Amino acid sequence: MDKLFLTILNMSLTGAVVIAAVCLARLPLKKAPKIISYCLWAVAGFRLVFPYSVESIFSFMPINPQPIPTDIAMQATPRIDSGIAILNNAVSSVLPSPAADVAASINPLQIWTAIGAYVWLFGAAVMLVYGVASYIILKQKLKGARHVEENIFETSIIKSPFVLGIITPRIYLPIGLSDAERGYVLLHEQTHIRRRDHIVKFAAYFVLCLHWFNPLAWIAFLLMGADMEMSCDERVMKDIGGDIRDDYSTSLVRIATGRRILNGSPLAFGEGGMKERVKRVLKFKKPPRVIIVTALALAVVVSIGFAVNGISADSERHWDIYTFPYFNYHDPDNTLRNDVKVIFNTDEGTYPPSIKVINAKLINVAIPGELTCGTSFTLVKRVGDDWRVVPFKDDIGFNHIDILLSIDQSEIYTITKDMFDADLTHGSYRIVTDVWYQGERVPYLPHGIEPDGGEPAFYNMEKLTVWVGFLISENEAGASTTAPFADQPGGEQPGEEQPGGEQSIFVDLAPPSEDSIPIRGVKNVLNDNYGSYPSAVTIEDSSVISLTELSGGLEICWYIDGGAANCAYRKPGGSWMRFLTEDSAYRDGFGAAMYEELFGKSGFYIIAPRGAAYLAHDYYYFDAGGELKLLFEGTYSDVIADFNGDGINELLFFYHGGRMAEYCYADGSDILRVDIIHELSSRSDWEYIAADPLSAVDGELQVAYQVGDLHYYVQLRFTQSEMLLTASREA
Repeated sequence: MDKLFLTILNMSLTGAVVIAAVCLARLPLKKAPKIISYCLWAVAGFRLVFPYSVESIFSFMPINPQPIPTDIAMQATPRIDSGIAILNNAVSSVLPSPAADVAASINPLQIWTAIGAYVWLFGAAVMLVYGVASYIILKQKLKGARHVEENIFETSIIKSPFVLGIITPRIYLPIGLSDAERGYVLLHEQTHIRRRDHIVKFAAYFVLCLHWFNPLAWIAFLLMGADMEMSCDERVMKDIGGDIRDDYSTSLVRIATGRRILNGSPLAFGEGGMKERVKRVLKFKKPPRVIIVTALALAVVVSIGFAVNGISADSERHWDIYTFPYFNYHDPDNTLRNDVKVIFNTDEGTYPPSIKVINAKLINVAIPGELTCGTSFTLVKRVGDDWRVVPFKDDIGFNHIDILLSIDQSEIYTITKDMFDADLTHGSYRIVTDVWYQGERVPYLPHGIEPDGGEPAFYNMEKLTVWVGFLISENEAGASTTAPFADQPGGEQPGEEQPGGEQSIFVDLAPPSEDSIPIRGVKNVLNDNYGSYPSAVTIEDSSVISLTELSGGLEICWYIDGGAANCAYRKPGGSWMRFLTEDSAYRDGFGAAMYEELFGKSGFYIIAPRGAAYLAHDYYYFDAGGELKLLFEGTYSDVIADFNGDGINELLFFYHGGRMAEYCYADGSDILRVDIIHELSSRSDWEYIAADPLSAVDGELQVAYQVGDLHYYVQLRFTQSEMLLTASREA
């Protein structure tokens, strides 16, 4: 129900913008036929009911159609995306973040969202019950009305005529109308029925029930009713012909005098807004053709402009797709790749969302002669399975300047958020640029093509495309504090801090050969020996071998009891609760730490040595009832990230230096595991397959394998249904 409530809230926000636009459009339409203003409300109704629309460059919508993400309550850092940066920052800064205490079962925004959903549902139910009940009561009181003819009834208990009914609408008239008044009223009410206004009023009230909390929805309901009545008045005067303004307005005034509401139902409507209607009738005259044409043009422009969504720069799926160039080195003696020749790194591997400046350093490590680079670069972001170009603002340009770099010289590329026509939100990015050099003939072998006579072809390599990858985390705490590639050579002096980030070099040549493997996960089975008996214990200080205090005052203690290592937790003000016993001779290496999100859960993990080369990381969380649950049994080399782009973190499990590698992901309440090495070994010519845990960066994993006497690397990345293999190259 929370998602339904947030969907209604999004529609109410976009609908409010359209209602405001229609209200403004009514001002220049005052002299135009009221039927035009009446029809304009259909656009507001569309926005209040349908959460989706087509996208067009002709849109006037100033905000995104879904400014509030439906999963905002589950986000580590809740943030709206209205399309207006100032509004985003102002609102997002006051949204409550998840509790730092991992023992807390629900974060504050979940609570407020649930409360809001129930309040909305209660209000909508009250409105619906009121509308139906008042309709039934009014119909009961009108049972004694005298049938005059067809669908016309007369009764003495009303002072004002109205239409009641949806499928078979009836016209109810007060007794005592003159023949002229009766004629005007009947023509007016019959016009309502002919135009299906009684159905429109019913639908409008239903929309109002959904958006009862929105003041602009009430304004739209009232103004639409007024436009409906006045457009009907105009139709009556046009059909009768002649100058009947005085007689018609006198009839309206007389009907309104002494009028009382009979258990007013929003589904019954008639002579409302008399003062404005009388003024309109007295001033009525057929408008000139130019006013009608202009009004129709304005109505069409407003209708189209606010019925469709804009193609925003923040709509990442509309960004241009970037294809990385590819080159497969043929270097059996490893003479060319012994040394890194060019390094392109960022100052950090992961940045917080508040980052304003990112610096990337390009270093000529070992290119003989001079390396030539420019000032321009391209920023791309991983969107689904594609890399897409982040658009620059229109006023951003680069000077075409050649920069010459000798060995050990470098060039800094500086990125600021205000350079782009889109917010740099959480995700994986790459900075891409080109470099040139001459004077070195590099042997190469295009993928899948054997050289003639067993000798490699040669290519005078003049242009290389280089890139460096980095992440923007979901929250401020997710930023890295050390550079992940600090040990890479880069011409820096010993002791000088090295820039961090992912690096690679590609050369423009043949496209990569891609392959895919369907993801077939096997359900993870937890060890019954672990996490099966939380029980209260007393811990002697002398028995403690590790004590860790986590956020929110949660404590994790490892202690010795009966010759075994035991683990217990204590919430603030609570007792120690033992939840794990390790039959282990180890007394060092135990500990605990927090994890932010894994498989949709948050909590802590314990660290325990379970072998000479096996340091276990077991992940725990507290469920909604506060009970401790074991989530997953992992290792110290696990890598946690959103590998398949579904918004939930998965885990890569490694053991024996990568000779065992598994991809673990959530499927509902189950955790499924895919044996990566086993899946790849199905290729008959692949041998000695091993994954590199340190390469699991930017949603990709590098896997080494051997075919005959040749060694290769392949890049592996994941979608929600497949493992994709790409950019295979010889090691």
